[in-house]
Amino acid sequence: MDIGSKIKELRIKLKMTQKDFAKACNISTSYLSELERGLKRPTFDIIHKISIATNVKISDLAEESNGTPLTPELKEIVETLRGFNPEQIKLLKDFLASLRI
Repeated sequence: MDIGSKIKELRIKLKMTQKDFAKACNISTSYLSELERGLKRPTFDIIHKISIATNVKISDLAEESNGTPLTPELKEIVETLRGFNPEQIKLLKDFLASLRI
């Protein structure tokens, strides 16, 4: 299952309309619709917002859908990120980008 389908499944499980879910996650309804239909892929910032708004672990949203689950180490890292604020996330993204040289 792709991440857009997981988001839609979560929204339906919570019995929320797209409008209400988008508002709770501080994203636009049209963007949520594109995510659910697989037209867009969420950034980590969006996954983080959804995780906080729904109290669902980031690793549960981001887990690989091709049958290969995240390793325990990666799950731990992903869950650590849950406590980061947006500035810390940006700093980490910038740092990781610098390592790809």
